[in-house]
Amino acid sequence: KDDVEAAVAAIAGAGDASIRSQMAQAVRDAGVPYPVAIVGDTLAAAANALADGPGLLVWAGTGSFAVARDENGALHRTGGRGHLLGDQGSGYDLVRRAAAAVVLAVDGLSPPTALEHALCEAFAAPSPQRLGAVLQQKTQGDIAKALPIVLACAERGDEVAAQCLDDGMAALFLVGNAAVRSAGLEWSGLRVLAGGGVL
Repeated sequence: KDDVEAAVAAIAGAGDASIRSQMAQAVRDAGVPYPVAIVGDTLAAAANALADGPGLLVWAGTGSFAVARDENGALHRTGGRGHLLGDQGSGYDLVRRAAAAVVLAVDGLSPPTALEHALCEAFAAPSPQRLGAVLQQKTQGDIAKALPIVLACAERGDEVAAQCLDDGMAALFLVGNAAVRSAGLEWSGLRVLAGGGVL
């Protein structure tokens, strides 16, 4: 349109500088006549959620991240580094922790847990020993969808399931705390927003 002066494109993956650079080049090659800022979708979501001033957004869905807005309006992001190196407290992480607890229990390295039967059934694993091999064939999203099973086991009093959830949430708190520290904020009176399917 003729009246457009600038645009922002919030795109998954654009938090990576090389991807962002490629996208910016594609916009220029397409002959777009106005400036286009390309940002990651998580950054755009955080900017919107924290538009009213300093605060913290903690997000946990299939993945996880935290973004704090400092007193000057700058955004400080932590986490969101993907399932192999991060995503603490995400749906994927919580189910992964539960599946790891099953394998540990089978090997006699941790207490028995109702998660063994529940997760083997959910993922059609022929045995607890094969649970890891089955999960390696699944996507992060497929694994994260089993979170209600872990929650149900914890609600029925399974201490191993409850510990997996506690550990995951403690790890997510550390991600949020790092963002708060980076932004130079104090927890006292801090506005905290939560989002994502897990939270």
